[in-house]
Amino acid sequence: MPKGVKMEKYRPKIHFSAEDYIINDPNGLVYYKGEYHLFHQYNINEQIYWGHAVSKDLVHWKRLPKAIAPDKIGQIWSGSAVVDEENQRMVAFFTYSEHETKRQSQGVAFSYDKGRTWEKYSGNPILTDSREDFRDPKVFRYEEKWVMILSGGDCVLLYESKDLIHWNQISSFKGNQESHTGVWECPDLFHVDGYDILVIGPMHLNEQKCTYLVGNMDYENCRFEPEITGEVDFGFDYYAPQSFEASQGRRLQFAWANAWDWMPWWKGFGTTAQEGWCGSLNIP
Repeated sequence: MPKGVKMEKYRPKIHFSAEDYIINDPNGLVYYKGEYHLFHQYNINEQIYWGHAVSKDLVHWKRLPKAIAPDKIGQIWSGSAVVDEENQRMVAFFTYSEHETKRQSQGVAFSYDKGRTWEKYSGNPILTDSREDFRDPKVFRYEEKWVMILSGGDCVLLYESKDLIHWNQISSFKGNQESHTGVWECPDLFHVDGYDILVIGPMHLNEQKCTYLVGNMDYENCRFEPEITGEVDFGFDYYAPQSFEASQGRRLQFAWANAWDWMPWWKGFGTTAQEGWCGSLNIP
């Protein structure tokens, strides 16, 4: 065999995977100037980055250099990205796992070259809280403002902003059914066919996996009223899903095709020992 060529018996051909090390949650999904951007959690020897890949068709992916790196504030955890058309830039939102305080806070970074390079905001973090669980910001546009939904532990928190830097809390939503208690990770809120859909990943809730709640979001009074609930996917490997609006107005969703060892359905992390990489994403 030629020097440097790796035999990768277990590498999936269609599901996206990182070249090496460990990936988990999809982050920053966005369509911009003809490219689908996929960012993801990337654990390289216990240092957490955002990895990055682009595609024209959602099947063939080109891996790019790491996008957002840990810094003096903390590790870079999950988040999202938006296109700020007014300023011709991509804007990424992520959770800091802070080195010194151990708290979770929110940071922002900007790219003016289609995501190839990123500059973190000098005033990071832009949001802090005393909650033990305060993470996974998902930002989207609603009418004339930006809205951020994130996990506040056993609830989701809603913020609004005009400039993507300064945020005011406008609401929170907490489940009132036994099946919807626990920590709500990676919340996502989007509109499809006349309905608003809230997707959450409930932690430590027995066999309950990623859950959807279909209803209506009353933005004027800042309330969400669910009518129908269910599981997004019944397989073992579908966690931390994130959706985005793709070309032609389509709503697409990626998820992490694995699980953590504390989940009842965990079947192992896979091929790390054999081939030096671990984890992949579900097909959108």
